[in-house]
Amino acid sequence: MKKVLLLTTVLFSIAGVLSAADPYIGYLYPCGGKQGTRVKVLVGGQYLRANGFHIDGDGVKIAAVHPVYPMNNLGKSQRKYVEEWLEKIEKGDMTPPPLPPEKERQDWRKCKAVDMLGKMDDLARVMSLKSMYVRRNALQDNPSLRQMMVVELDIAPDAEPGARNIRNYSSGVSAPKLFYVDTADHFDDGGYVPPFRKQPERPEIKKFPAVLDGQIMPGESDSYTLHLEKGRKYYIAATARKLQPFIGDAVPGHFQIVLSLYDPEGKMVMLADDEYFNPDPVMRFVPEKSGAYTLVVRDAIYRGREDFVYRLECGEGEKVHPFYPHPFAGDIPLLKATEVNILTLDAGEEYVIKGIFAPGKEEIFNFSGRKNEEVVLETAARCCNSPADTVLKLYGPDGRLLAENDDRARSCNVGEIIQHTDSYIRVKLPADGIYRVFLSERHSLGGRDYAYYLRLGRPRPGFTVFTRKSAFMPIGRAQKKYSVAVERHDGFDGEIKFSSGTEDINVSGGIPAGKTDGEMILSGKVTRKNPALVFPLDIRAEGVLPDGKTVTGKVVAADEYMQAFAYMHLLPAGDFMVFCPRPAKRAAAKVNKGAKKAPPAKAPGKPAKPDKAVSGGKI
Repeated sequence: MKKVLLLTTVLFSIAGVLSAADPYIGYLYPCGGKQGTRVKVLVGGQYLRANGFHIDGDGVKIAAVHPVYPMNNLGKSQRKYVEEWLEKIEKGDMTPPPLPPEKERQDWRKCKAVDMLGKMDDLARVMSLKSMYVRRNALQDNPSLRQMMVVELDIAPDAEPGARNIRNYSSGVSAPKLFYVDTADHFDDGGYVPPFRKQPERPEIKKFPAVLDGQIMPGESDSYTLHLEKGRKYYIAATARKLQPFIGDAVPGHFQIVLSLYDPEGKMVMLADDEYFNPDPVMRFVPEKSGAYTLVVRDAIYRGREDFVYRLECGEGEKVHPFYPHPFAGDIPLLKATEVNILTLDAGEEYVIKGIFAPGKEEIFNFSGRKNEEVVLETAARCCNSPADTVLKLYGPDGRLLAENDDRARSCNVGEIIQHTDSYIRVKLPADGIYRVFLSERHSLGGRDYAYYLRLGRPRPGFTVFTRKSAFMPIGRAQKKYSVAVERHDGFDGEIKFSSGTEDINVSGGIPAGKTDGEMILSGKVTRKNPALVFPLDIRAEGVLPDGKTVTGKVVAADEYMQAFAYMHLLPAGDFMVFCPRPAKRAAAKVNKGAKKAPPAKAPGKPAKPDKAVSGGKI
């Protein structure tokens, strides 16, 4: 009896954990669409709820959601019946064929996909049939990608181009997935094609710009035909790893896309597999002859699975490697490296210098400082998308080396960059005089793209807090605890406390002095003052400096991901979002002291209200 009770308790515990699991979106295919079109997006993941999708921003609305029901383990006669029905469906007749005699249905299994075959959306039906025609490989199967839904998105003609976040919410909220709005036409690789349909022709791109959408399955390569003209500049920029920067159960922990271009005679003329440190390559090409070129897309080691999704932006002209603005806070003068002479730091002045490394050349800067003055020198290159790997050295008035740094220490891995190569020095000056700063590129590389920023000035004690989940769903009055991480800046080592800028959601908790991890506690529910279903939450973080001054810092909404079975990374996700459960519907009739009121009669022919209402960017 004890064993039975124990087993029952374990089963209920497992069921409780599964029912409370956060939904997970593993991929969107395609991950973008053109303005003024309706796009069917295949969404794969786990614990997804059909009426729980939300997309941020204006101009994109969720029009419908179609679940994909698996169709596997069918009996022989049941499969034959399905195939007969499919023949009718392909001719436009959705009515099921007559059932075979009962004695021939002994091997039939209950299957919702079969029951819904004639009522499904076409793409949802095709993906259901994939589980019947394609045998699952146990070594490549991933339960977190097994659930599928088809989401129809309406993109307004004036929708602002750029990326949006799509989330799903049920008992919890998923991390966001990127969906792009484009002005260019889209072409796709055809996706899965069942055996009863003809394979589509290879997409031909004759007009630029264009966007190519694809999904690489195990051992696959996708091909496109590009009509290029001699002497023109073309580029093909891949977005693949960015769509799923870190994969926990794959090595190297991301989709490593490779682009190969072949001329009209079939000779390879270019290959691209990265853009400096970024695994997503950019191919830049000037054809020596006009004609139909073939672009081949694959994984570097011919892996593949459902979340190996990509988009390729193809266009004409120069594709410049972007260099982002510096992240240093405050109104600091920006100087060009070529204009710098001797800087003065002995009165608390601060400067940011912008320069470009020449191959093999070291940059040298001088500043005057006072004894016991504390100064900070730090670079921003890799964090601004520069391929430069900086090295800092500081020499005193007597010519001796005071400090040097190659890569600054980080308390947590933040962003898509795997190797943080920017440099940092904080030092108290030993004497009055002129100090020399030597800034170099570690590998003696240089050129137009090898840009950098260098900050010289006083310490700015502070911090940046990162959440490990970027959304909150208040249920009842229960508290929910969130683990957070902090990066401390310029020597700040004090306690950090959290509070909220809204009355509806209470935020408390903090990070102890000297620690890099802490806890944020959220509680509350929606009130009439804030009835929105989804809204951003203003979270405040404060600390106190040794001199008693209060310092405020950012709380950056982020989600934690694992890379290649081991390494943890935090990916910023925009605003910290609150998803509020829909209020329960009131009963149609009330009971008044034992007497029931009859519900009003429906008008003849008047359809009943649907259970789900489509409104704005939610369903």
